[in-house]
Amino acid sequence: MTLAGDGEELGFEEAVLTTLEIRHLTLRVGQMHAAFGRHNRLHTHAFPFLTAPQPWRVLLGPEGLVDPGLSAELLLPLPFYTEVTAQVFRGEWTPFEGGVPDDPTTPADEAVPDRRRDEDLGALGHLKTLFDLSDSSTIEVGGSWLGGRNGHGGWTHVVGADLTVKWRPVEAERYRGVDWTSELLWVSRGHAPAAEDTGALGAYSAVRAQLAQRFWLQVRGSVLEHRRGTRPERCAARRSSPSSRASSPRFACSTPWRGRGATGPSTRVSRRPSSRSAASVALVLTWKKDDP
Repeated sequence: MTLAGDGEELGFEEAVLTTLEIRHLTLRVGQMHAAFGRHNRLHTHAFPFLTAPQPWRVLLGPEGLVDPGLSAELLLPLPFYTEVTAQVFRGEWTPFEGGVPDDPTTPADEAVPDRRRDEDLGALGHLKTLFDLSDSSTIEVGGSWLGGRNGHGGWTHVVGADLTVKWRPVEAERYRGVDWTSELLWVSRGHAPAAEDTGALGAYSAVRAQLAQRFWLQVRGSVLEHRRGTRPERCAARRSSPSSRASSPRFACSTPWRGRGATGPSTRVSRRPSSRSAASVALVLTWKKDDP
């Protein structure tokens, strides 16, 4: 059980009932972090940086994927560690949001209500495997999928992949080490209007190097690209030559065009997808006091 607060209210970040005696199978029920990738499982106090990676904050929400739900984790009987997780949540999360608010600058009521129903849940699947590269190093590979009906009446699919490599020398594991973690996140939102993001792709990569027992140097970089629906562009017809009335009209669609030679209101609408990108880099030197 974990408590968390934001200065104004105090609540449970996690409160879970877990089975202990079922061989190779663990069942959980309660308020919990979804098993999506690596970073979403971390509690706030365990973040290697002060904030979550930028794509995770934007695409999954500032609090991540945390909700009441059911979870089943199965350890597969393989010669190497492999775990499969299936979960179902209430799914009150950013990727499933929908509806369109009214634009106060226009006289018409353009509001569209959120179409999610109480029975619309979020389903999640996660696969994780772990290999020993040597006595000092390991590699962990994972894949995640999250899906559910969104507020626009379509389906949202969130796909993630993660890779973690750790190195700890056996003779000095308390004083030296390197952790490298990279995650990729892809979001697709069906039936989202053109004014909202219909899809997005984000990724981050972070390296933590332990220099001494109490000192770490860590760096993280992230990229994020949003893709929106087709954006209408007004196109005005104009003559190929001002002096020739018989010439056939050509269409100019670079932006709403109302220049000389326009024959009147737009006669054709061109549509093209739009996108926007962002990137960030953080460098941190961390000092940790001795454990009590």
